[in-house]
Amino acid sequence: MGDLDNTYVIVFADHGEMLGEHGLYGHTLTLHNRVLHVPLLLAPPHDEIHQGVFSKRFRLQDLGELVLRLANDPSELQAYLEDYPEEQPIYAEYAGRQDRLTAEDRGFLAQSSHLTTMSSVLIDGRHKLVRSSRGADRLYDLLIDPDEEVGVAGVEPDVAQAMGKTLEDFRGRFQRAEGIERIPGDAAIEERLRALGYH
Repeated sequence: MGDLDNTYVIVFADHGEMLGEHGLYGHTLTLHNRVLHVPLLLAPPHDEIHQGVFSKRFRLQDLGELVLRLANDPSELQAYLEDYPEEQPIYAEYAGRQDRLTAEDRGFLAQSSHLTTMSSVLIDGRHKLVRSSRGADRLYDLLIDPDEEVGVAGVEPDVAQAMGKTLEDFRGRFQRAEGIERIPGDAAIEERLRALGYH
């Protein structure tokens, strides 16, 4: 019996990439769905055959639970995925550092009313609210505007207000604890990560 006979292989990405959409490249300064929506592939051991596409919106924060369930009892996988909620809120945040911005990034920031070095997002059902540190909120209806071209906060102010409150509640729960010291890492690895755009 080889290693793959009792091994689940899970492949996922921590972020997507902008490839010119909205005039942006890379994965910084934005929380557009092109950056947030990432692949997740799960290959079971050779003796198990499960094929299909999981069409529900899966949150990467739930990946740990999925792995623990697989390690505990792989037969629970099908039931776990079937019982996974159809729609649940997704929260994301981007916090860039001014001192690590490229000249091109600084140019985009100067020209834009909604790009900042700090943004947070709440996706709930068909709506997506983007809040920047400049105080600008953008609400999108992803069902009719999946490319996030036209804000609808003016048309749906009640939705924007309710999502804004929910977003602030999320932000309050996930704020970084004050006073925690950063543990120094390997300098060579940190330099390689910085070269890839991780700060």
